[in-house]
Amino acid sequence: MVAAEWTTSDQKEWLTAQLPAYAKCTSRASFAKYWPPVYEKWDEQWPEHVNLWPDMPKNQKLTNEQMTILGQALKARQKVSGIFVILCIPMR
Repeated sequence: MVAAEWTTSDQKEWLTAQLPAYAKCTSRASFAKYWPPVYEKWDEQWPEHVNLWPDMPKNQKLTNEQMTILGQALKARQKVSGIFVILCIPMR
């Protein structure tokens, strides 16, 4: 059984385009400067709150409970996107 894709084709294409920069970080074992802009650019294109609450008006303020849910979703997404990039690096 094939695992379900967690990205759209556009998202997967965008993540794949990040691999050369990721590979450079791998050679230096330094990811502290790599991930923050990746997450920021991702969120600009695919805001997580839109994924969680697609019918919510964009200017509506989130409740404390929604902020907690959003924080958990962002942490989970960062772990998953990190795993995606790692799995895309060819094994040597």
